[in-house]
Amino acid sequence: MTVREELIAELKRLQAETGRTPTKALMVGKGKFDPEQYREQFGSWEEALRVAGFDPEARDRERYDTLSQLDQESQTKIQMLLESNEYELFFRGQLLAEVNRLAVELDEAPSITDLRKYGRYSDNNYFKYFGSWSEAIKEIGVSPNEVPTRISDLELLAELRRVAEAIDAKPRTKDIRERGKYSVQTYYSHFESWDAACEQAGILSTTGG
Repeated sequence: MTVREELIAELKRLQAETGRTPTKALMVGKGKFDPEQYREQFGSWEEALRVAGFDPEARDRERYDTLSQLDQESQTKIQMLLESNEYELFFRGQLLAEVNRLAVELDEAPSITDLRKYGRYSDNNYFKYFGSWSEAIKEIGVSPNEVPTRISDLELLAELRRVAEAIDAKPRTKDIRERGKYSVQTYYSHFESWDAACEQAGILSTTGG
């Protein structure tokens, strides 16, 4: 199987597992490849979706699907906002729905960096409507102690090296999920790509796949 075929197969697996058109955030949270690999192989994420037989526009239609995974109180609150005839209330609902989508797809509380990388709205909107990003997170029922604490780049790189030594190969995102101390999403929040993190850790690509 070629690299492109493996990448497409992973998109289809994610869609079958979640029932939604894959996004970059979903790939980071639950997939096995770096979203950057799709850009390198297909030119863009959207083109990779088309080659896989998905409609990139479907992501917009599905953006509220993850609301069902909220607790009842938060779900009802956001649904009421989305049904409001007042634009500001409606937009507030859209902002919260997007926070929840990122949380579900990344499989943990999203950081402001995640919003900038994978979100559909500017962080300025969250500061305007909620005062801060952490307040927006709380609005979807995530308590402050669930928001990841700050981890240094040095700690992340040391952990990458530890996993690499344990498996005697370049770690994949799957290896970090199974053996690592920190989440895959945390690495993406700190580094431009998975390969960039491995490169900074001094892990050669020839040591593994």
